[in-house]
Amino acid sequence: MVPIVRSTVKLSPVSASAKQQLHAENQHQVSLIEFFGLGWTVVNQYDMDEIDPERRIQVRDSNHYNPSAPVKWLVQQMSHKVLPFPIVTQDRFVADGNTRFKARKIRRERFTPVIVIDARYEDSPPEIQAKLEVLAAAFNGEHGTALTSAERVRAASTAFHSLNLAPEHYSAMLGLKPSDVTAINQEAAARARLEKLNIDTGDSKNGGLSAPALRALGRQACLNLNNQPYTALANLAQEAGLTTAEITQLATEAKETGSDQQAFAFLTTQREEMADRIVQKRLTGEGHPAASGQLRRALGYARKFQGNEAQLIETNPAAMAEHIAVLTEVRDLLSRVLELQAEYQPTLEEAA
Repeated sequence: MVPIVRSTVKLSPVSASAKQQLHAENQHQVSLIEFFGLGWTVVNQYDMDEIDPERRIQVRDSNHYNPSAPVKWLVQQMSHKVLPFPIVTQDRFVADGNTRFKARKIRRERFTPVIVIDARYEDSPPEIQAKLEVLAAAFNGEHGTALTSAERVRAASTAFHSLNLAPEHYSAMLGLKPSDVTAINQEAAARARLEKLNIDTGDSKNGGLSAPALRALGRQACLNLNNQPYTALANLAQEAGLTTAEITQLATEAKETGSDQQAFAFLTTQREEMADRIVQKRLTGEGHPAASGQLRRALGYARKFQGNEAQLIETNPAAMAEHIAVLTEVRDLLSRVLELQAEYQPTLEEAA
């Protein structure tokens, strides 16, 4: 075993002098480690033969590991520059520094200073694993090739399920925008509600709910529904492959019916109207909304102004000409649709 030189007693606060001996970037990293209530140690001569490059805390996609150009650059940099220490767990999972490990191997170096987090990864409770995954994502985002948006969101989603982090923490550690955090919150809220209702969200690749659909079901407009209509909406979203806009609009319209019974009846009717789309989704995996249904939903906005048509008049002189042109074009379009619908109606009556 390699002798360990500790910069601090295990799990105790780290002295300012110990931090000052670290690389400037490592000082920030150990501050994050301590933020999560974890201790750290420094091994001045860590045996890299004990490191398996495949034992990494997975925060990157498989095609995003150890790009050759950064490795070659680091091989040159190590000749005249002190680089941040790699960071590993007690059970030798790499949290940050695989590219630096690889560069040292090319230089035929066996030992290097390493920071060891006072925690194991493989057999730790989910909360500890979540902390280590967020740390790994934060560290990797600071060094070398930046994490993709999907990689950062995935790390944040993992953390959200196990850790109580404020939105500003996601922004500071992972560089996420407020909208990203909102989306994560919505998806988590939907999963929690669906789990209580024993609804299996499934895998989107195998007919389950997509991430955008989950986020829509986690919006307040959907969460305002009581259990019966919410269940009906979630099942319809999954079976018909509803878009986020459709889910939100149906939730709003269901709530406006005034009661759970009426909301459920409304959603049942919507399901019947989407019968062909549900079959298409089951057979092909894609449920494309019928143009006729989209038209009805679009015109639903205009119908709200029956009796108050004056509110739809354009009063801005600069926009009046365009407003009149659009109204005229849509009027002619709808007139033709009515003619075609009338021609189709006898066919339906004969079939009945």
